[in-house]
Amino acid sequence: MLPRRLTRVLLSVAVVGLFSSTSCGWATLSHENDECSLGASECFHGQARACVLHTDAAIENNVWQTSACGGDRGQCAVVEGKAICVLSNVPDPRCAEHSFCDGKKLVTCEGPYPASASTCNVACRQGGTAGCEHEGAFCTTSDAPEPRCAGKERACKGDRLLYCTCGYPVEDQSCGSPGTCLDAAACGDDTSCRSCIGDGAACAMGKDARCPSAQVGTTACADDTVMSCACGFRTFGFDTQCTGSTPRCVVHEEPGAGSSYASCAP
Repeated sequence: MLPRRLTRVLLSVAVVGLFSSTSCGWATLSHENDECSLGASECFHGQARACVLHTDAAIENNVWQTSACGGDRGQCAVVEGKAICVLSNVPDPRCAEHSFCDGKKLVTCEGPYPASASTCNVACRQGGTAGCEHEGAFCTTSDAPEPRCAGKERACKGDRLLYCTCGYPVEDQSCGSPGTCLDAAACGDDTSCRSCIGDGAACAMGKDARCPSAQVGTTACADDTVMSCACGFRTFGFDTQCTGSTPRCVVHEEPGAGSSYASCAP
């Protein structure tokens, strides 16, 4: 049997070992079994893995977290110190433009490596060429250039709105029913409207005399509703129904700016 005083000393040492001097009280057994340096990343047996902090109760350790590379992205490459899954771990010079066309496929790159691919519905075009400042590749909805898209980002084709890149349509949107595609031609003889819309285009519900023809984006009153307007046309904005005991929509004139807008009266 140990002397009583020695027993007290040993117990004190044990208690000190169990508790830390922090406000939390319990000591944390940290990083005694680290597998790696926090933030490290590498390819290991064809898989991408990164070193992360793992906490289990009072124990913290740095461990490897693995992302399995498989399917089309079955290879691993390190880009700017980070291991990722890619289509190919062989550098491709076409990645200098960040993306490129491979037939109808649009291939996106990570650094010099092809990383992912998607198939365009109609065609893939390469940007960064003469007359096209768009960086990289893009999908189009037409094999041939669209004359209405020449020099424009948006254009009308009947009651459809075309989104354009480098003279090609990349998206084709119906303006719905009731609806119309608003461009300079839709303005007719209204010079204020033509000047307002310029080379642009947008979907609209139709011409509305209550909408200012010289303002690109504003609001006007439709009875007790605040409606969205552009260049003399009512647009598909978020109309606001005025409420209250006597709901009322009010138009505010801004003489100095030559413009107006609407809001619900308080």
